[in-house]
Amino acid sequence: MLYRNAYVMLCLFAFLPACTGQPDAELPDHLAEFDHVTMIPADATPAKTVRLQEMWEIGPDGDMLIDHIYALATDEQRNIYISGGDKIHLFDPEGNYRKSIGQHGTGPGDLMSVFDLQVADNTLYALDFGQIRIQRFSTTSLEPDGMILLDIHTLPHQENVIPPFPLTFRVDDDQSFLIGFQHSNPAAPSLHFYRFDRDGNLVSDRLLSLLLIETLPQPGTDRFIPSPVGNRGLFQIGPDNRIYTASTKDFFIKIHAPDGSYQSALYHPIEKRE
Repeated sequence: MLYRNAYVMLCLFAFLPACTGQPDAELPDHLAEFDHVTMIPADATPAKTVRLQEMWEIGPDGDMLIDHIYALATDEQRNIYISGGDKIHLFDPEGNYRKSIGQHGTGPGDLMSVFDLQVADNTLYALDFGQIRIQRFSTTSLEPDGMILLDIHTLPHQENVIPPFPLTFRVDDDQSFLIGFQHSNPAAPSLHFYRFDRDGNLVSDRLLSLLLIETLPQPGTDRFIPSPVGNRGLFQIGPDNRIYTASTKDFFIKIHAPDGSYQSALYHPIEKRE
């Protein structure tokens, strides 16, 4: 999800100057319910061109082996932090491995299952869904800098089902958190977003929901598996704390107020390959 989020936001900023500012009269039927939609013409010329260039690749380095990459973040010095689950691996801007942060455990600074990372104000935030908490590290000293236990006792969920668990998050300017919780509907996994204050207290009702990933029924069973080419939900927070949501199905970006209420959208028709 991380890389798709970045790509969608890059496309958004590249096309924004080309917006007509007029509502689109040719929205697909499944998007027709939305109003205040600005059309980016199919033949629009982007005001800027973004080219992605490979700088380095991650691989084995001596005794250090990354078997999974769950999340990635960078700081102002362009250092790269990569979550391997119960450790965070630090690389310098040239891709040289520096050290690993944290260890498997439940004590201060310990990690179990970090599925998302954010850097803000010289602090690395690690969302550990295995312990339902956010662990903080100083990006200067790389030492633990406190942890935030998330109070999820009042989160709504159905009885006799697995409680929702935190899967992704963003840090707002006031150090509050927008956290997406995965809910256990195998046929349509979704993220429900709530706001928590800097101390980990739930301070909102559900703000919005977003499809996590499209699934397919597994023949001969009652199980569902992720579709390798199916729709995936995307989200990002803008500089003004507005929330942007999109999906890989359409170039349709919805803009929400910080409280989750829908404000407007951008639509760019693209020809899909068969």
